[in-house]
Amino acid sequence: MITKYNKFLLLLAFGSILFSSCNDEMEIVNTPEDTEQETENTDKDKTEIVYKTLVITASANGTATRTSYEETGNTIKAFWSEDDFIYVGSPNTGLTEEVDIDAENSGFTKFTIKSLSEDKKTASFEGTVAVAQNTTKILAFYGDANYIKVNKEGVKLNFETQSQSINTLNDIEKYELMTASAELSTDETQKISLAFNHENAVFKLNVGAVSNVEKFDELTISFPGNQELGFYSNVTFNTDGTKTFGSPVNSLKVKLGDGKGSGAEFSAYCLLRTTEISAASKFNIKAIESKASGDYTYSYNLKVSSPIIENKFYYTPELNLAIDNTSAGEGTEVSPYIIDNVEKLKGLNNASGIYYQLSRDLDFTNIAFTPIPTFNGTLDGNGKTISNLTFTVGDGNGGIFTVNNGTIKNLNITDATVTKNGSLDNNGGTGILVGVNNNKISNCIINSSELSASLTSIGTDIGIGLLVGTNNTGKTISECTVNASDLSISGSKKCYAGGLVGYNFTGNIEFSFVKSATNITYTSTEAEANIGGLIGRNKGGTIKGCSTNINIITNEPDVTLKIAGFIGDAFYGGTTTIEGCYTTGSLTFREKQTYGGFTGSLGGGGTKTLTNCYTSIEFNPKTDHAFSSSSNAVKATNCYFIKGSQSTPITNVESATANDLKGKLGIFNNLNWDNYEFAIGANNDEPLIIQKKQ
Repeated sequence: MITKYNKFLLLLAFGSILFSSCNDEMEIVNTPEDTEQETENTDKDKTEIVYKTLVITASANGTATRTSYEETGNTIKAFWSEDDFIYVGSPNTGLTEEVDIDAENSGFTKFTIKSLSEDKKTASFEGTVAVAQNTTKILAFYGDANYIKVNKEGVKLNFETQSQSINTLNDIEKYELMTASAELSTDETQKISLAFNHENAVFKLNVGAVSNVEKFDELTISFPGNQELGFYSNVTFNTDGTKTFGSPVNSLKVKLGDGKGSGAEFSAYCLLRTTEISAASKFNIKAIESKASGDYTYSYNLKVSSPIIENKFYYTPELNLAIDNTSAGEGTEVSPYIIDNVEKLKGLNNASGIYYQLSRDLDFTNIAFTPIPTFNGTLDGNGKTISNLTFTVGDGNGGIFTVNNGTIKNLNITDATVTKNGSLDNNGGTGILVGVNNNKISNCIINSSELSASLTSIGTDIGIGLLVGTNNTGKTISECTVNASDLSISGSKKCYAGGLVGYNFTGNIEFSFVKSATNITYTSTEAEANIGGLIGRNKGGTIKGCSTNINIITNEPDVTLKIAGFIGDAFYGGTTTIEGCYTTGSLTFREKQTYGGFTGSLGGGGTKTLTNCYTSIEFNPKTDHAFSSSSNAVKATNCYFIKGSQSTPITNVESATANDLKGKLGIFNNLNWDNYEFAIGANNDEPLIIQKKQ
């Protein structure tokens, strides 16, 4: 059983307290051992050193403050250990900076055990300490020196960022800190009682079984906000014996390990660091289960009404934790709702103006998923990854987000498998991330994923893309990447299919890339589909700083298609501006199909302006439309093809070698982008690459 105070006998004998002083008026005291070190008595600014011996005898009596514990039922016994020690002394008033208590100049000395009784209930400590001659109070501390700091005004206990790893009662020793103080006299021999006080209280939590939980990894204990309680992060013991508490924090985390928390039925210990706990105090207890699919929180609200065994030792009754899937945060830009498991992601609502942020990677292995309907908020993926997501889209738009009216950014998708079986209405779309985009998508990545679509009926202008199905008027996709992924189109209905976006309807796409030989395979039996490495069909808008490394294969000989390494068809629509873009990879197609290395078609209505673009596509079987199959309504500047020939001339679109293009690096960089630039590529298939500015 721990008591609040334990009496220690402090006996002063010969030789071990060092006195010194800056007081010029203090009388010089000499000892026999130091007669040879006398200085002139007229020098009153010098102080003689006096040595005394300090011996501490500690009686444990089964309730000592030492943290070698034995627990029986609802009682606790503590015993001294042979390697125990305490720090005794007074702060060095000459310190110019904060030091550890075991530093030579701290003013404190480590006192080790001199003797230990057989039952370990009684121990004697011995050591040498130096204090100023005018010191009237001595301080003593037990605990890890890393957490005990000394400056000239006092001693500060720092409580290790409010985090603990306590699996057994004896682990408390890592963090427990105890203090004592006593008055000193000028007597050479004196008896001093030290009343050691625990600066943190032992709290035992008994957690009952929780169904479907394999293991808890940590506990969080917090005070409700309406209580004026908290866990203080530090406390300073001033030289006059008073205490100064640091600012309290609301919560305390206890890490579990070594089998603790397994089977979701366990006990855990922690140390409470608060100045005031009573039977009226309330705690929120939360246990975290960490799995690949996220962090799951189970909670319990506790009132300290259970028996208080001792002033500084608490037991709880069995806590019956229940799932709590409430998201942390306030849903604002500065305090977004935190998404830390798959269930919270699946539960995103369509309210406008709500902010969400992923706090960790989420693995959807063997977890069912239904596309999130219209999204109107802001989701910040925070650079985290959603992996192994598998779902099927029936009739209508589809993707992780069916329709995006908000903002989606900084999100990675890896190893997703999406299947589209059904119909799409006019201007509809299906993508892995978003079906139809009506606002902003930025810095999102699709990696090693698959999208297969078989359409049963369609409206007009529908898009299938690995990132986004359809990108609508004036909406922006920026700094997104599709990497090493596969798109396959089958069935009896046509569509616009793209490695990034299926159908770009006067939207804007900037600094986005299709990489690592991403594949598009088209086997549908209906004609007039448009297939492109970046965009299936483009109808106006601005495309800037984009590239593709793509393999496109079409296997239906009797179907007329438009295919290209960059844009399948840009024939219709108002004004299209394409600057600083290129494509590499291969096209495999049939006789009836309209093809081009860069675009399948560039004619029709409106104006198409191309600046500083090139293509390095391999063709099978034909090579005579190396850049595009049509030329009217095109205004090109500094555009090139490396492979094949261009049977229909396009003004300012020329053949060039890889070395020619490398020599034009300065011309390509005349675009003067803010954050991106062209650089020399690693091989002749990609002589110039787009990269972030160094």
